[in-house]
Order: sequence, then C-alpha cells, then structure tokens
Amino acid sequence: MRKKDILLPLLALILVVFYFSTDKRKEVKTEYLIDKKINIEKIHYKSDDLDIVLKKENQKWFLERPEEWPVNSNFINNLVEKLEKTEVVTTIEKGEKNQYGFEKGEYLELVGKKKKYRIVLGKKDKSYRLQYVKFDDGEKIYLVDASFTNYLPLTINQIKDKTIYSFNDELLSYELKLDRERLIIDKDGDFFVLNGKRVAKGKVGELKKLISKLQANTFADDNKLPDSAKKIGYLRIKTTNKEFSFDIYKDKEGDFYIPFKSQTFEIYSFNFDDIISKIKKLVE
Repeated sequence: MRKKDILLPLLALILVVFYFSTDKRKEVKTEYLIDKKINIEKIHYKSDDLDIVLKKENQKWFLERPEEWPVNSNFINNLVEKLEKTEVVTTIEKGEKNQYGFEKGEYLELVGKKKKYRIVLGKKDKSYRLQYVKFDDGEKIYLVDASFTNYLPLTINQIKDKTIYSFNDELLSYELKLDRERLIIDKDGDFFVLNGKRVAKGKVGELKKLISKLQANTFADDNKLPDSAKKIGYLRIKTTNKEFSFDIYKDKEGDFYIPFKSQTFEIYSFNFDDIISKIKKLVE
C-alpha cells in the first residue's frame, strides 16, 4: 500500500478532530433566507392554481382573499415556522430566469411589522430537497432547504377551517333527524337522557365529546349543493348560551351536506354514520 493512501485519510481525520476540539464549527455561521424575527402577520401566496391572502388576528389566521373565512391556524403556523428556519445552502450570483424555473410566476409575499419580503419560487433540485428562490428586487439566486414547500397549500379547501359548530358551555338539548334515524338528547337535572334512556354518569364525558363539535371533511364543489342532494333532516342544538339550527342534505352517493354561513360543508357518509353509532352505543 502506498504511503499517501494511508496519510491522506489520516490527515483528514486529524483535521476533523482539530475542527471539533478547537470549536471552529462555531465560526461557520448559518445563513437564513429571511429574518427570523420578522413576525409575519400577512401572507400572499400566488401559484398556477391559487391566489390567496392570509392575515393574522389575535394569534389566529384567516383568509382575506378570495373570501373571508377562518383557516387551520396550525397548518399556517407550521408554514411560518419552516420559513423562519429556512437555511441558505448556496448562493448563485446571477443566472438565467428560465434556467431555475422562475418564469412560472409563483411567489410568496411575507409582511411583518417592520419588514416585507417577496420571494419568487423556482424549481426544486434533482433531489427535491432543495428549492431555488430569489427575491423580487434582487439578482442573486438562492438554493435553500425546501421543507417549507410541504406546507404550501394545494387547494383553498385544504386550509379552510371545516368546523361547522363548536361549544364549551352546558348542553340543554340536542335533536338530530335523518331519514328514519332520530336522536333526542335532553338534560334532566344532573343527567342526560338519550331517546328516553338515561346516559350513565361514566359515559357523559364521551357524550359531550361526540356532540360538542362537528367537523366537515371538506366543502362542496363550487360551494354549492350537488344537483342530486335532497333535504333529509335537521340538527337542532341548544346550550346555556347558544342555539344552532342546520338543515341536512344527502346526495345520491350517500354523503351529507350542511349549508351554513355562506359555506356548504360536506361530511362523508361513513363519518356521520360513525358519530351516530357511537352516540347510540352510550345507552345500549
């Protein structure tokens, strides 16, 4: 074996040990794409399929355009967190627009209290782990960690809040009517009565969990009832502070629809059937 075949790996090992033992690694500064203290309050995202504006109010995120509606704040907070932690891997001083995919016009505009960024999104590298980006007012191109792109919405329904109703106060009455199915829940002193049968105290917590919130799976296409949808029942709820009233529709596929507050919520048949089944089992 030649001496250099031994010396070169040995020299590399010595350099690595020297790097860590002398704490030289602390001298290598991580470059981030944006200021981590920007405190993002508004996001404008434009892609081929979407053009949305999100705003933050009282620690929650809302759609501002193309419609006003609450969104899944956890989803958007994850996007913001990833953006603030996006590291620059390398910088290209100048390049052709078409070479890096910037011609498609996709961008993110981030607005903070004191700073504002408009980040043009190009294509990903061959590994799909890195993303080419540039600032709208600059020539430099940055190759960055692409993790944040996993939190860019593909559709508006993906981020819209799908909560139909929610309450935390005391339930007084609950009535669900669907075709041949009917559930009536009333409060009787310290007890709850379901279709004439008392719910055991040990199951009251489960009952409250099942009926205190209703989530849709998605929204109807174009936010309209399908042509085949027919009214098949209703849901009426009364609590100490609130009252809810919903008409319920069903289409030929068996899925349920609830029009409410300018939205048409869609609940898949197996989800609604599962909720009803769990409620009925509380008195079986």
